[in-house]
Amino acid sequence: MIKPIKTIFFFIIVGGLLALSMLLLPNEKIDVLGFNIHMPSFEEMITKDSISYADISDITKNINNIDSLIDITTIVDVSKIDSLAIDYTLADSTLITLQKEIRTDTAKANAIALAQNIYRIEFPKADNSNLMKFFAKLPNARNKNIKIMHYGDSQIEGDRITSYIRNKLQRKYGGFGPGLLPALQPYESYFSIDQTNEGNWKRYAIFGKRDTIVKHNNYGPLAAFSRFAPVNNDSIIPDSVQYTASVIFKESKLAYSLVRSFNKIRLMYGNAKKPVNVKFYVDELLVKEAILKTNTSYSVFEFTLEAKSKN
Repeated sequence: MIKPIKTIFFFIIVGGLLALSMLLLPNEKIDVLGFNIHMPSFEEMITKDSISYADISDITKNINNIDSLIDITTIVDVSKIDSLAIDYTLADSTLITLQKEIRTDTAKANAIALAQNIYRIEFPKADNSNLMKFFAKLPNARNKNIKIMHYGDSQIEGDRITSYIRNKLQRKYGGFGPGLLPALQPYESYFSIDQTNEGNWKRYAIFGKRDTIVKHNNYGPLAAFSRFAPVNNDSIIPDSVQYTASVIFKESKLAYSLVRSFNKIRLMYGNAKKPVNVKFYVDELLVKEAILKTNTSYSVFEFTLEAKSKN
């Protein structure tokens, strides 16, 4: 049994040794066998750390209470105009003209009001030449397809930030359509298109907790792929086993106007063990039918519609 008096003496001895070490050892780090050892001084042990706060007044002074925004349809007669040009002068005297269609939904009204809080992109060492090569390619967008991949964290979920950037680029340099879409959306809400699925779809992502049944790394540019048939690593699949599924795209009422129509369709696929028959419908009218390749890790099936189709 350990007696309390022994415990007290133990702490006194250990505390005394530490105090002696703080007195004798220098404040600088000591290298011992490649390891840096630093013994804090009495001042560091007793004095509280000073806390400094960053000045964010330039950020907070333009913040609005978005819950109290006035619906612009209550002050504008939308039956008499097609669009509204609104000029905002920011604190840095930058004039921004935002032209948006006036609609009755509150989301559009919020988007216009939130445009007041726009901040410039921060470049390393204030050098904005990093994107010169990128913008040099954009003037050709009206005559040639230019593909831009936008990778980010949860802030671009549901096409939130990406949709705004896409709309700005399409209006200035040309182009239309919603861009690259997964067969199965990871989230229920997607800004630029209304997408639903029928069938036993499942999404497999390369990040997070990976499904160990997937034995390859062909996850594609979205770092994820979707299947409506289960992953089967066997080379022989009975002919009697068949799977069916569909992906349905509809126009989103929140989407920008340029993404609501398209005329080129590209289907990226791979790892099909048996022939897959695909059919494309526009307003319940069959416009294309094909059989996809088998035993290929990556292939693309594409075609052009005779006229622009709405989502």
